[in-house]
Amino acid sequence: MERQNFQIKKVLDDIVTEMKGRAEQKGLDFQFVVEGDLPYTVFGDAQRIRQMLQNVLGNAVKFTAEGIVKFIVNVETFDNATSLKFTISDSGETICILKSSLNYATVALSIRFVLVVQLRVRPCVSLLV
Repeated sequence: MERQNFQIKKVLDDIVTEMKGRAEQKGLDFQFVVEGDLPYTVFGDAQRIRQMLQNVLGNAVKFTAEGIVKFIVNVETFDNATSLKFTISDSGETICILKSSLNYATVALSIRFVLVVQLRVRPCVSLLV
């Protein structure tokens, strides 16, 4: 795990660009919504966040034959902590494999799939000299 300061908006923009292109190739509607103000820089593992979101969004696009894939990022700040909640939903039948640090769990859902992942990140304060 490589934890460092990174630009969360850059990570999300890269993922959205990739997934929107895949969705459009399949004739799907892809919606991306940010609710709240994204911090410019956060401290965490950018590669793991990127990998997790690409895997789940990729499966949502792959297993949705028609309709919509929606990606919502909800940002809440309280007590000097920022919470990022990623919600991914689609209108198709999906099978998704979720990987935790301890084991693998297979979740099979039909009709509609919704995944909510909540992360607490520490905003970084940049001082310009």
